[in-house]
Amino acid sequence: YKDAVIKREKVFPTGLLTAHAGVAIPHTDSEHVIRPVVAVRILKKPISFIEMASDNEAIDVRIVFMMALRSADEQLDMLQTLIQLIQDEEVMTTLLKAQETGDVLSAIEHFSKNN
Repeated sequence: YKDAVIKREKVFPTGLLTAHAGVAIPHTDSEHVIRPVVAVRILKKPISFIEMASDNEAIDVRIVFMMALRSADEQLDMLQTLIQLIQDEEVMTTLLKAQETGDVLSAIEHFSKNN
């Protein structure tokens, strides 16, 4: 899975510069997925990702949503949900200030209930 994500990221970068922070949504084809999951990581120090649809322009990323889903439909649905979440100023502010896993989960649960 890891190697497939890295390989895909080199061809189809997933860095996304938002008004709040750099975000990345790395993922790969479902054939590499054993168990479906979406992992979230809020980084204290940003890391560099290539910006989506750019000519190798690097951006600093603070929030990573890593998808491991079993079908293209699931991936598309989750990408649409994540884009909505990323556009939600309250959620993004909460995620960037999160100190514990519970803070991240609460922000995402609050978003899910309201959308």
